[in-house]
Amino acid sequence: MGLLLGTAEPTGGHDRPILVLSCTSLLFGLWVFWRHGGPRVTGIGIYNFAFALFVGFAGLHLLYFVDYAADGSLTRALAWCYFGHVTTWLLFWSGDTARRTSPPPADPAADTAPPRAVTWVGVALAVGGAVASVTFGDSARHLGQAAVFVGTVLASIGLLRDLRRPALVGCLVAAGGFLAALATSNSFARLTLGSLGLALTFVVSQRLRSQLVKPAVILGSAPVLLMFGAMRKDAVRQDVPGAQVVSSTGLESVSSPLQDFGILLDYYHAGLVEPGWGHTFWVAVVSLVPRGLWPTKPPGFGAELTQLLNPALVQSGHSDAALFMGEWLFNFGIAGLVLMVPLVGLAVRAVDSFLQWSAGRPLTSRHALFAYAAALIVAAGLPDLMWVGTFTFTARAGTRLLLLVGAWLVIFDRRRP
Repeated sequence: MGLLLGTAEPTGGHDRPILVLSCTSLLFGLWVFWRHGGPRVTGIGIYNFAFALFVGFAGLHLLYFVDYAADGSLTRALAWCYFGHVTTWLLFWSGDTARRTSPPPADPAADTAPPRAVTWVGVALAVGGAVASVTFGDSARHLGQAAVFVGTVLASIGLLRDLRRPALVGCLVAAGGFLAALATSNSFARLTLGSLGLALTFVVSQRLRSQLVKPAVILGSAPVLLMFGAMRKDAVRQDVPGAQVVSSTGLESVSSPLQDFGILLDYYHAGLVEPGWGHTFWVAVVSLVPRGLWPTKPPGFGAELTQLLNPALVQSGHSDAALFMGEWLFNFGIAGLVLMVPLVGLAVRAVDSFLQWSAGRPLTSRHALFAYAAALIVAAGLPDLMWVGTFTFTARAGTRLLLLVGAWLVIFDRRRP
């Protein structure tokens, strides 16, 4: 219906298709987030929440809040995103939309030492990361933010999965960790904060078993977006001290990947995009190798996009984004947008299955604790995957997993009694 509403008018001819496709994308993503897993947050739900934000909300933001002439490229981008995503859901995620999982009941005879150790190590890691971010500034901010992320997740798991402790204590610690991450972040860590919030929401939903958790997330997303927009505008004012007014909402980074995906589609049809044949996926695999050890390491997908879309900004270190769909288009053309349906459908389903399996096990062994935390870190990073592709996803999730391995070795050092 949205596509049929389009006209050939030079101005405003694409407004109605963009409005309809954006609204359906927003509502569909939120509907899957609401339904999948019942009252508990799931990995598939997190990925669909990201789709609602970076496709549905992004389309509405471009249409009404950005000085951008809505044209056919945005309509085509929305159509590819919407129909591809719905097809993925139909084929791979719809069979277990209302699946419900729950952690096992408390065993009075169970050993409480592992959750208690996880709690204290998590608190220490979060505090250390916050102190490092404040003390050393930008040089340690990335690693410090990852430490706060992992530490808050571990402390929340230790408190909320120990059913002998009041749920309120765990919720307060989770909220305190999120506030610490907020206080030590900058305008470039907004998605990290969002991922941390979703990870904590998953742990809380596993403990509370309440129907109110997901509605709270959906309703709370609006003020959170406004807060993130204000953070970005403040950062712009700091970068340009003489600027008195910033004529933006601060949320342009949320909507610009969808716009760039539309431009990338036009470039592809014009023959300006040479297929990468999976090159950016390989670069993502080696993203954790420091460039100091590998000076000729190839650039990530964002840097590749900058050379194509904004070549004047290459020397400034600028990085563009064109959604996960844009990375598949960049590598394999239109065939990539078709190929991503089964591959992404199976991959996200595998992440969700691993998360649900690990969350349903008693956390009385080191392997169970490690599996649960690792699955949660990967699932919480899915918004990075939707937003900018595999490079940022593997870089951020990989750093957090490395810190998790370090914390795990500290907690379960076999040399200590």
